[in-house]
Amino acid sequence: MSTHEKQPGRPLSTTAERAMRVDRILDDLAHSERDEFLNFIGYQFAGGVTTQQELAAAIRARFETDLELQERYLAALKKLRLLDAISKLARHGRFAYLPPEDERLKRKIALRYGAALLGRQLTIVPTVAPEPFATSAAVVLLDAINRQAAHSPNGVVHVGFAGGRTLRSVAAGLAQRLQTMPESAPDLKELVLHSLVAAFEDADDWHDDPNSFITYFVEPNVLPCRIRHVKMQVPAIVERTFFDDRLKTRPEFRRPFEEAQKISILITSGSLWDDPNSIIKSQLGIFAKRSWPNANRGQEFIDALDQQGVIGDLLWHPLTTNGWVDLDKLEFRIATALDLIELPNLIRRPEGLTSIVVLGCSGKTAQEKSTLANAILRLPPEKQVFTHLILDAPTARGLLATIKPR
Repeated sequence: MSTHEKQPGRPLSTTAERAMRVDRILDDLAHSERDEFLNFIGYQFAGGVTTQQELAAAIRARFETDLELQERYLAALKKLRLLDAISKLARHGRFAYLPPEDERLKRKIALRYGAALLGRQLTIVPTVAPEPFATSAAVVLLDAINRQAAHSPNGVVHVGFAGGRTLRSVAAGLAQRLQTMPESAPDLKELVLHSLVAAFEDADDWHDDPNSFITYFVEPNVLPCRIRHVKMQVPAIVERTFFDDRLKTRPEFRRPFEEAQKISILITSGSLWDDPNSIIKSQLGIFAKRSWPNANRGQEFIDALDQQGVIGDLLWHPLTTNGWVDLDKLEFRIATALDLIELPNLIRRPEGLTSIVVLGCSGKTAQEKSTLANAILRLPPEKQVFTHLILDAPTARGLLATIKPR
């Protein structure tokens, strides 16, 4: 008999039917109580609590100060099939696979790049799939947020997001963990999210908008903390002299630059220059061609970057195998609230910026980014731009297979 055929007397339950059973059981609870109850069940299950008796004990301990609510939750638990609740949570994206770290690759890379990783954290995620990779990065980010919140007198943490496809997925993972596991951020009262780059005028794809990450945090009722967003409402690409002399000081533009000084955690990813979907390369090219009457002049600007040996970008700043490009020699630049070249000093200051660099395969072309990771790891200690480096398996293997440090 096919496993999909119904057996006599035991009809198979679909995920939809399980969800309907849960909804009927929880119908007597208020909407916010249903979410809290289910999220609590999911949090306990993820921590290894898998029986009705254990869950009942956890509910009694957690809600001992509100006996009426405790009684309602215990009554709902008696009627509930645990598998139904887990199925409903999974169907709504409340569970994510978190791969264990690849300690073998980690040790090999640490041996090869020992000095560059001294005092810094390296995470190797053994996956080629973007979702579990982003989930792992979100866990690292949440851990950094919790450490900062624990030392903040008012529980306020400022996080700078550099945007892009990878970081949008990381933001989704962070928002999911905050929603479904509020106990995972006990000291966090307010999360201030800073956009570090503005939206590009010619990037019509919502997925390419550097600020689309904020959409995952727009439901404050299901988050355990307040959310604020410091927007980057400035031109995304400007002439370098305008950025230096006017943009950061003009009243209508200066707020994101001033607020960025409060950032204690920064997370950024990078892209490859030869990736046909490179946002920075395409947008710089469009802006350059539009800015000069001579169409060839715009292409010459991109050609000049090619000749400098640009291999990619980090925090929207072009990089070569020998380090970052000197922006003072470029006519145009991406306007960012913090510059890549500022990060080493911010990391070294007493309160110490936490700088998380996330390098996984390109979301569109699946290219691994070992050349970019190697360039970052080869920066001298006084110019190092990360405290945490997160790599996926193809990028980590690429480092060991084809590239030798200087």
